[in-house]
Amino acid sequence: RRSMAFAVAATGAAITAGEYTRRQSHSQFNADIVFPTTRSQQGAPRALVIGAGVVGVSAAHELALRGHSVVVLDSREGAGMECSAVAAGGCVRGNGTVDLEAIKAVAKSLLGQTEFGFFSIDLPQCLSDPHFLRWSLGFVRAAIAPSPKRQQDMLGFTDFAIDGLAALIDREEMAVAVGYSPDGGALTLKAGAAVRDTHLGRSSEPSEAIDRDEMLALEPWLEDFPQFGGAEHYPICASGDSERFTRVLADKATKRGAVFQYGVEVRGLEVGLGDRVVAVHTSRGRIEVDEQTEVVVAAGSWTPNLLWTAGLFTPIYPLKGYCLTLDLPAAGAASRPDERDIPQRIVTDGVMYATRLGDQVRVASMGEFGGWGVDPTPGVDNIFRRQAVRTLPRLAGLLQSVPTRCGLRPFTTDGILLLGRVPTLKNLSISAGPGSNGWKLNVGSAVVLADVLEGKSPLYGGFDARSLAPNGVERAPILSRLALARWHFSWRN
Repeated sequence: RRSMAFAVAATGAAITAGEYTRRQSHSQFNADIVFPTTRSQQGAPRALVIGAGVVGVSAAHELALRGHSVVVLDSREGAGMECSAVAAGGCVRGNGTVDLEAIKAVAKSLLGQTEFGFFSIDLPQCLSDPHFLRWSLGFVRAAIAPSPKRQQDMLGFTDFAIDGLAALIDREEMAVAVGYSPDGGALTLKAGAAVRDTHLGRSSEPSEAIDRDEMLALEPWLEDFPQFGGAEHYPICASGDSERFTRVLADKATKRGAVFQYGVEVRGLEVGLGDRVVAVHTSRGRIEVDEQTEVVVAAGSWTPNLLWTAGLFTPIYPLKGYCLTLDLPAAGAASRPDERDIPQRIVTDGVMYATRLGDQVRVASMGEFGGWGVDPTPGVDNIFRRQAVRTLPRLAGLLQSVPTRCGLRPFTTDGILLLGRVPTLKNLSISAGPGSNGWKLNVGSAVVLADVLEGKSPLYGGFDARSLAPNGVERAPILSRLALARWHFSWRN
């Protein structure tokens, strides 16, 4: 029994099972990709990591540290070039929850009942997609009946991950290179607004309510907004640049023996007898997977596309985010804004995020459901850019001079990470989701994944990793074929 259908996991068109016979020669040869075999790695377990975003790079680094022989594949020209490049950069010890309040907030935005319509959906695109329809059913179920136990374990894992990230940056002396700052972020609130709800273990971040004068002492540029009467201040919340972090960590992983192969499109998983992945098909040919090799899919929003080729449904759908990144002029330059006009930490009103990342400022927002396109949608982009200028009017000239970048956030149905071995296949693991938190969770997810592969206990001091296991990845051969056909048709048109 073999499952043989292929899809480009990062760019390009899907190749359905029926088309495989017409393109068979393309993947018939073996790829010239070899696992590293230093003396210390001889006989070591091997990992083939798909995806060189922040999550995949962190997994590769951790596995290489533990002596695994690691190869990383990515279709881009380097590490961290999509979603990892547009993250707002915050490290709040909390997670957004999927519940009825979240659905209400989205509905209000769609109906124009909020000042800034932060959410958009391409209804024809989504409602004609069988994968989205199944994903949306799971989303509604999770909103109606959320799991307090899983939410609490997710919160415990978030604490664990953020501590691990800070320790890694300190140990590797990466703070300056990745724009990392331990300064507290300020969540700006409208006058009279209540402190943020923490039900279902949403946040464990220490915070304090501060008045307007205290807020302006931290961020003077907020004086342009009289509607903000104060803020909820997170004094130990950190921030950093996910894009630069990913590139620096990829270099360190390479020095520790991991091999990165860029410009390689992963087109499908071949499942053989014994419920194992026996080969990975790529634009460079077929990579055979032996019993010593674990296939680790860390492809973010492209994870479902790849797993369709193995007949599996993955409860992830891409939520496109928008961002503007400003490179600040050098200190002392005439064109550099006054320091009082520049955000000093991560500041948000809950929708727009303005983050200081060393010598950069990043503005990020928007959530758009509309498939896997990574280009800005013109109408949505116009809304985003106008709001960015309203948020930072003193930086309007700089904001208008930079292009919008988009990334696809791997949004899970319940807002909880998918982390661990897929229950239906013996040598396939996933590290993806839950949405916009990959940056702050990357080190923790790498440690837990490595522990899973080494058969260690899933019980940690503050959480049970079994709550994060990808049990929602299920066999769905008919849906997978329909999704592949829909993807192929959509890409060609």
